[in-house]
Amino acid sequence: MEKKEEKMSHDLIYQVYQRERQGAALSKVEKDFYEKVSLLIKDLKDEYDAESKTNPSSTKCMLLYDELKKVRTLFLEIYEYRIRKIALMALTGASEGSVDIKSLVGMETGLFEQLMVTLRRGYEDIGRVELGGAPAPVVSMPSVKAEPGALPTMGVTPRPREPTDETGKDIPAAPAEIVPVKKKKLVAVQILEDIPKFAGEGGEVYMLKKKDYASLPQTMAERLEKTGKARIMPT
Repeated sequence: MEKKEEKMSHDLIYQVYQRERQGAALSKVEKDFYEKVSLLIKDLKDEYDAESKTNPSSTKCMLLYDELKKVRTLFLEIYEYRIRKIALMALTGASEGSVDIKSLVGMETGLFEQLMVTLRRGYEDIGRVELGGAPAPVVSMPSVKAEPGALPTMGVTPRPREPTDETGKDIPAAPAEIVPVKKKKLVAVQILEDIPKFAGEGGEVYMLKKKDYASLPQTMAERLEKTGKARIMPT
């Protein structure tokens, strides 16, 4: 019997967020993950816009706005975790020649390939300098100014306006059910020896292997470096 495809929802996005937050490696998501998130955000915004036009002070309007805000926040957190891991994967591939990319989905493949090209050129430059040659000339890239509130390459409309009452005053949004996650400063490290599975301060589970690259909280990275188990990458 063919398995029925599960529709994207806030709960599913939260599950992906938990996996990305707790694991050092890129978690497995559906190949059309970004398309489904984009569609969910669009549907929520359309529903919110329709409700806010007819009854902006309704409970439904507040709940829709709150859910839309939480979905966007979770998605951006997921994207930041994944893009750090993709950058480390590209660094591994550029330096060692191969890397497992089966967990990349959608636009991530193009991003990974671009990073690989740039990093490989960097290694070629280092080789030329090492032999006494000059590095390749720097090519300026055109700057792109992002629109305020825009999501990365998702083509999603900016955050909806705050709902107002009949007098035009803003109506405070309902408090979010999920407590905002306090971001820790993360640093890139290279693992120098196999490290058995262990839990971080926030409950994250790590299983690190020799020659892996990982993005870890600064205090943990410094502790591993002091014990000779890892090396913090220069920034």
